[in-house]
Amino acid sequence: MKRAVAYNPDDAFALADVSAAQRLAGKLQEAAQSSAQALEKMPLLPYALAEQFLNKHAAAGWETIMNSDPENYLAVAAWYHSVGAWRSADAVLQAEVKSLPAADISPMVSYYLASDARHEGNTSEAARYAREAAAARTAAVFPNRLEDVSILRETLQLHPDDPQAKYAMGNFLFAHSRYDEAASLWREAMGAGFNNSVLLRNLGVYEWHVKHNLPKAAEEYTRAIQLSPHEYRLYPDLDEIYEQEDNVSARAELFRTAPSDVLAHDTVQARSIVFLMEQKRYDDALAALASHTFTPWEGGMAMHSMFVFANLQSGKRELVDHHPAQAEKYFRAAMLYPENLGTGKPSQPDTAEQLYWLGNAMEAQGRKSDANATWEHVAAQGEDHAGRCALFSALANQKLGKQTAANDMLQQCTRAAEQPDASASTVLQAGMAEQSSGNAERARQNFHRALTMNPLDWRARIALADGVNSGAEHPSQ
Repeated sequence: MKRAVAYNPDDAFALADVSAAQRLAGKLQEAAQSSAQALEKMPLLPYALAEQFLNKHAAAGWETIMNSDPENYLAVAAWYHSVGAWRSADAVLQAEVKSLPAADISPMVSYYLASDARHEGNTSEAARYAREAAAARTAAVFPNRLEDVSILRETLQLHPDDPQAKYAMGNFLFAHSRYDEAASLWREAMGAGFNNSVLLRNLGVYEWHVKHNLPKAAEEYTRAIQLSPHEYRLYPDLDEIYEQEDNVSARAELFRTAPSDVLAHDTVQARSIVFLMEQKRYDDALAALASHTFTPWEGGMAMHSMFVFANLQSGKRELVDHHPAQAEKYFRAAMLYPENLGTGKPSQPDTAEQLYWLGNAMEAQGRKSDANATWEHVAAQGEDHAGRCALFSALANQKLGKQTAANDMLQQCTRAAEQPDASASTVLQAGMAEQSSGNAERARQNFHRALTMNPLDWRARIALADGVNSGAEHPSQ
């Protein structure tokens, strides 16, 4: 270890190792110097802080640093346990027990203490700690070290019915792609009394993404919600499962019966709005968007995209129903940036789609010159369209009688989708371009491909579900 430090004097981890070796060899003064050097390099290093604590040289406030993350204590204890320094591991874990509220302490602490006691020959203490750990029903246990696994295996060999150990071992195995073993342990834990919504959600994820058994996944998520009806994270997942099953009634019931505090979360609200739009309930979707304040996040455009889409679809519906003035109102609204959606207006917003449809509404009202001026503006936005799809500029050119320019732009949409790095959005636009050209089957293929690339692409899902021959959805209507 000293040779390692000689090669790299700034290696705080190696210095902490040296300190531990020196302290365990009884060279306390040298150990104190080594741990102090480690802390000079990394003042927050838990291993060096623990060494100073064990060597009675702990600086004031060391517990504050360690308490910032309870995992600090376990990481140090695992280090000591791996080299057989049972008493050192004990001392660090006992410091955690004294410093932190019981609710913040992982059952892994008791498992480590039980193992330390067994190695020290204290069987009664080992049994007491093992019972404490087994009685826990803590879901936030995520073993991630090989030493953690060693502890859990040791526990299960001695106490094969321990539900907490089965659950924790299952978490480790699942994280390392041993899915079937993990699911088996989770089910054994449930059979032994570990009834927890997180465990059920884990089984739901297993059935959904590993076994591709949607009915079973829905069953596990439903049971999880029954145990924790206010855990909002469960609802978007279950809705997505129902969506993949094409179970419209179950989706409607899920949102109808969700508690108000669950519906108040942005992610649940967003999923419910997507559901409304998929059911063509665009006015309801707009009402829901208007009634909720979404928390802004950097780069977040999803809610504004929904707002634009719902307004555009409402406007298209009004055009089909021969209400062009009302359609114009929706198309103009689609260019707004309501503050409650959490998306600020960019300096150069892309409004080609909204303006194209606005021109259609003007044309339907007999305002041909206004419509042409609007389409000219849209067409100009796509003049420099090399390498990208300018779909609505192409459609505006069609309206203006510039068919050659329009065809060139539509072909570019198709070419962009054929590139190896094409995004789901690009493929979706290619489908819309094929749709505008009357190529129904190629449009359907592109919509399906976009949805395969991104199963959460609700625009592709709606386009595919609507069918490419629906007049209200046809981009060139």
